[in-house]
Amino acid sequence: MLTAAAILLLWLFARYFTARAIRPIAVNRQRQADFVSAASHELRSPLAVIQASVSAVREAPPERAAHFFDSVTNECARMSRLVDDMLTLASADSGSWSIIREETDLETLLLNTAEWHEPAAAQKQIRIHVSLPDDPLPKCYCDRQRIGQAMAILLDNAIAYTPPGGEIKLSAAKRRGGIALIVSDNGPGIPGALRERVFERFYRVDKSHSKASGGTGLGLSIVKHAVQYHHGRIELESTPGTGTTIRVVFPNP
Repeated sequence: MLTAAAILLLWLFARYFTARAIRPIAVNRQRQADFVSAASHELRSPLAVIQASVSAVREAPPERAAHFFDSVTNECARMSRLVDDMLTLASADSGSWSIIREETDLETLLLNTAEWHEPAAAQKQIRIHVSLPDDPLPKCYCDRQRIGQAMAILLDNAIAYTPPGGEIKLSAAKRRGGIALIVSDNGPGIPGALRERVFERFYRVDKSHSKASGGTGLGLSIVKHAVQYHHGRIELESTPGTGTTIRVVFPNP
């Protein structure tokens, strides 16, 4: 009787620890399945537009054909961006995302990001204001390209959601134990219940804004990975109807 009880107890322990050991594998498999499913859904939309445009151009008069060719060009660009973002996240998931750390001037990085986005902001009559501290920030030992990509994604999102005539503020500041890069807008804001979800892959608070701007729904996931690779953190504050502020905080070198 005692032997049987011991065997049963051993079996229960083995089952429990085996379940714990394989749980991460099951979770990863489910994440991969969800990612493939969502990616397939996202790719279907531009493919459907391309197919419809190609069919329509056969029947369209010359003055309308250009419109359908523009649609094909736009959707091809959207698909290309989606595939690039998917490959970026796939490399991050596999641990093959290379990080090349070098001494980086974050003030210059912010100014360059603002300059590159001025034309897109000007099209919507949005002002980009850059605010830098009076005392120079310490150099950040980071991957300049990855952090530049992260800030570009945040500014892209801000431009997409800020209404015409609005303002976006880029700033940098010393924080306790680190340095913060900050993007603030006066867009519609994000409801409290959705703030944690905005960093999920393919999640969009407002699908109409994202589609109009060519967004893939993967940008904030890429930002999250870039910041985590640098042992930093992301802080998000948002008030519906007032705007959103996202801080990317890096620890001191």
